[in-house]
Amino acid sequence: MGKIIFINSPVSLVERYGKLAQGGTNTPPLGLANLAAVTQNQGYQTEIIDPLPYRLSQQEIVESIREKHPQWVGFTATAVSIHRAAELAKLIKRSDPKIITIIGGAQLSALPEEMMNEFCDFDIGLVGEGEKTIVDLLSCLQEGRNLKEINGLVIRGNGEPTLTKDREYIKDLDQLPLPAWDLLPDIRKHYQPAAFNCRRFPASSILTSRGCPGKCTFCDLSVFKNSCRSFSAEYVIEMIRILWDSYGIREISIHDDNFLMFKQRLVKICELLITEGWRLSWSCNGRVDQMDQDILQLIRKAGCWQVGYGIESGSEAILEQIKKGINLEQITRVVRWTREAGIRVRGYFMLGNPGETRETMIETIEFAKKLGVDDFQLTYFTPFPGSESFRNADNYGTFTKDYRIMTTWFPVFIPKALSRETLESYYRKAFREFYMRPKVIWSYLRMVQSPRHLLHLFRGFLSLLRLILNFSTT
Repeated sequence: MGKIIFINSPVSLVERYGKLAQGGTNTPPLGLANLAAVTQNQGYQTEIIDPLPYRLSQQEIVESIREKHPQWVGFTATAVSIHRAAELAKLIKRSDPKIITIIGGAQLSALPEEMMNEFCDFDIGLVGEGEKTIVDLLSCLQEGRNLKEINGLVIRGNGEPTLTKDREYIKDLDQLPLPAWDLLPDIRKHYQPAAFNCRRFPASSILTSRGCPGKCTFCDLSVFKNSCRSFSAEYVIEMIRILWDSYGIREISIHDDNFLMFKQRLVKICELLITEGWRLSWSCNGRVDQMDQDILQLIRKAGCWQVGYGIESGSEAILEQIKKGINLEQITRVVRWTREAGIRVRGYFMLGNPGETRETMIETIEFAKKLGVDDFQLTYFTPFPGSESFRNADNYGTFTKDYRIMTTWFPVFIPKALSRETLESYYRKAFREFYMRPKVIWSYLRMVQSPRHLLHLFRGFLSLLRLILNFSTT
């Protein structure tokens, strides 16, 4: 049937997180695990190369590819990793010009023609959801048919890259095979969540739904848009069962944009978790306008210890500007409910939004401190390709479209009322004023359940100090 090797683009934690690298997240490439499961299920020889856990150099990756003799090599890339993927594709093509290189992911889906024009060593691009497209594509390539027959591609013709017809979204996600965790490096040893987002080991992550109904201006909608679909409760429980039984995973981070979207399914997942009797620790993300007290009591009983809410700002004007669709009163009420239920709150905030001023940044810092969130994740507002903000950012400030640093941890957008120096100064100020409080430090120390966990938190704390004190990462 032929061989395909999927490669997770080799971007280091320092490149992704800067000064916060030691506390950064290194999670399994779930998108590749899904694609690999599909091709493997169709009979193709399938492998995944994830360079980061083994610190493989580009040359070592190329040597491995040369030894394995695949017909196809597939990459997934975000904004920050597209250049690395392109560099590697170039080396692979030099090593063996017969190999067909395939690129997918959010960056390609947002700017398909631009990315294919810029990076000529990608032969074919997968636009949008990839599981059905990759199977049709490989079959088409083997049979020598015209690629224009396949929906969901960007292909090279005689001139400019050409988009084929859009591909419909997969209605029933349960028809997809379970992720190919067995093709990844040992997930118990080589991956871990962020230092402040885990309390038990071994830990891993899963995705149980796709899409989000939100209209936030900063969200990249290039892959799933607002098409919201989910795996069934039974499918999710089977994923967890495999991770629990086969890999010994005891904590799971649910990385859905909004785990609260499908209430009946959420209730059933929790009921099944309670029935199974696993001592599983888990966390999730959700919107404050979709949480209620009954759900909080249920997820707590089912093992949830932390919920992350996208709060973004402590300024009503900024929340309206970015079309968040929530207000400070809602946020305050739901955070209080969550803590009363015995669940920790992870608050996601941003500085440098369109319309941001010194005054609105102070509002955000003070709101975060009085709100009672346990974990404060602060990033820079970043207009990703595929978002509304990407299209109009220049109307509100200075936007540097350098994809290499488009990670949310580096300031690429500077609002009109601020300078880069002022924005960075308030960014450090926010972390300093939130985390350098005795009650916050004590709350983390109370979380420690093992020497490994203590070491993990200590490394994360050192990263935080490096940022606050503005130390170099080198």
